[in-house]
Amino acid sequence: MRWQSSKKTLFLGLIVGLVFGLLDLILTWRNPIEDDGPVVLLRFYGPMFLTWSLVSFRAARNTGRPDWQNMMMRYRASGFESLRLFVNLSTMKVTPLKIAAATGLGAAFGALKVPSGG
Repeated sequence: MRWQSSKKTLFLGLIVGLVFGLLDLILTWRNPIEDDGPVVLLRFYGPMFLTWSLVSFRAARNTGRPDWQNMMMRYRASGFESLRLFVNLSTMKVTPLKIAAATGLGAAFGALKVPSGG
């Protein structure tokens, strides 16, 4: 049963990504030199992030958030007296990897040469 729910959520996420990707291509095709001002960015990214938030909320509600159950089981087995300290240290362990991954992706895409079109 849980796999079916996960499968539906994955499919919904894929559809949302494809719709917004296609919308981005259409908007760029219609107006390729539109300035990326705050209103333009909010008009595109606002609905996208709202949709992702709703989908992730639905997925979290359907799955019961087992990640917190896993965290609590690891906390009980860890011997830590403070849950706050355990959670903070667990988060800090993975933070450098996340920063490195985001930095690497940003650098790779930033290094891509975009054709000037003229």
